[in-house]
Amino acid sequence: MFNLINGFKGKLDLFAANLERNKVDHFSTLASLKEELEITALDIPKYLSKIKCLKESFENRFQDFESDKRNIQLFINPFAISSTDLVDYPANIQLEVTDLQNHTALKQIFYENVSSEQLTESFASFWKNVSSEDFPTLRDLAMQILSRFGSTYVCEKTFSTLSYIKNKYRTSLTAKHISDLIVLSTSDLKPNIDKLLSQKPLHSSH
Repeated sequence: MFNLINGFKGKLDLFAANLERNKVDHFSTLASLKEELEITALDIPKYLSKIKCLKESFENRFQDFESDKRNIQLFINPFAISSTDLVDYPANIQLEVTDLQNHTALKQIFYENVSSEQLTESFASFWKNVSSEDFPTLRDLAMQILSRFGSTYVCEKTFSTLSYIKNKYRTSLTAKHISDLIVLSTSDLKPNIDKLLSQKPLHSSH
């Protein structure tokens, strides 16, 4: 998410720079209209104001990203932090990063892990190898970042599912029933119905 948001903000800057030079290559609809209507002069300030307004909205909405930027960069690659950038971090982190950057085994583990396709899992795997005794602050920072949710979508989806399950027509459901139904509804679990039925005694009709 951090990369996507920053990437989009960078594109907005690129769009604005192109428009200031009267280039509309990134705006296919505008380019086609300009050609069809044979417009010689576009209202560039109008489009620029919209893009700048959108950029300001992103800056306000994701201002936490900017304040946490250094920590995320440190989490993603602690070995790429230069001594010049390192002085901007707290003193205890400076010392731990210096020790980490000179830890041959961990450095090798890091570059072996990040070469795989699943980057999120690679970062998690690397930080699990970092000793909490030798690098307590770095390890704690990494665990904080790893435990973050990228989106509230899963939480919102679960509440929506709960509202559907627990409705006025299903008043006999117990807390255990609801818990089991939530697990089934929000996960990829596929119960083996035939096996479950075989473990239950059958009641014949009278």
